[in-house]
Amino acid sequence: PNIVHSYHSTQPNYVLTVIFSPELVENYHQLLFSRQPKCPFLSAGQIHPDIINAFNTIAVERYWTLDQRLLQGYLSVILGQILNHTELVEREKTVSFLPELLTYLSKHFMEPLTLDNLAHHLGVSKYQISRFFSQKIGCNFSTYLNALRVQHAEKLLTATDFPVTEICYLAGFESLSTFYRVFSQINGISPTAYKKKY
Repeated sequence: PNIVHSYHSTQPNYVLTVIFSPELVENYHQLLFSRQPKCPFLSAGQIHPDIINAFNTIAVERYWTLDQRLLQGYLSVILGQILNHTELVEREKTVSFLPELLTYLSKHFMEPLTLDNLAHHLGVSKYQISRFFSQKIGCNFSTYLNALRVQHAEKLLTATDFPVTEICYLAGFESLSTFYRVFSQINGISPTAYKKKY
């Protein structure tokens, strides 16, 4: 929780990422906030088949369509198997604004947000936020914000009957043209095509 991850590779890879609130795995919640893996990677031999099955089910079913209890079960299986092969150490203490920043964005991405009002809310300079995004996340603030909005739009496109125009504004975009452009850049297809496909 609240730890930025990044991965670098010299060759093409297939990556499946599951980001979830620690509250979904109550049995591990306190542990995840007090300790962290000494080494954040497992070797191929340590990957239990249950981890792969749970990841694949979450990916295929689209996690937001899964029953909440079922999703919690899959996440518990993944964490249980991973932690069974992981040495945990005390979490590093940090005075960073990172946890508050990411939490705030995850709750307010549908609202009009700028670096200025975000900096004002966090009590830091917009240059610190901008530098954090480029150094730690690997993209700028608007790219990250748009990714959150597109992710929400994907949920609405597959789980509701709302028209694309309404979904555009519900996801936090201020114009339909921006929504179409950003969505197509991230997914390779338009929101309309995505809705038909899923």
